[in-house]
Amino acid sequence: MQRLEEKNRRNRSRFEISADILEAARAGARKTHIMYRANLSFNMLCRYLDLLTTNGLLNPDTSMDELYRTTEQGLIYLTAFDAYKLTAFDAYKRSECAYVDKVRSLESMLSRSIRDAEKFLSADGLHPVDRF
Repeated sequence: MQRLEEKNRRNRSRFEISADILEAARAGARKTHIMYRANLSFNMLCRYLDLLTTNGLLNPDTSMDELYRTTEQGLIYLTAFDAYKLTAFDAYKRSECAYVDKVRSLESMLSRSIRDAEKFLSADGLHPVDRF
């Protein structure tokens, strides 16, 4: 079961990782808590914390045990990212539906071709081809 899950996993984009960190720090969190919630190594977490604080999306609160809090800009980023995810998911679903429709169309064309071939062979007195 675990192997199937590993095959379906994919690497997160830097935007997804940033959103996970900002979500974890929304109400204030320490590095360790953010690291576990965002599922990152400590080295990766430190890089992203530096990036997010430099860009004003995360605020380190040094007065209270090194807590990190998501800033107003960070909350705007989260809102925009959620909207992007919904749009991307809708586009994926539409393309998936189009793919399913195309497969169904090809299946019906194939079954018609098989029926036509069977009719043609039976008209000549030959036996129809056995289907699998």
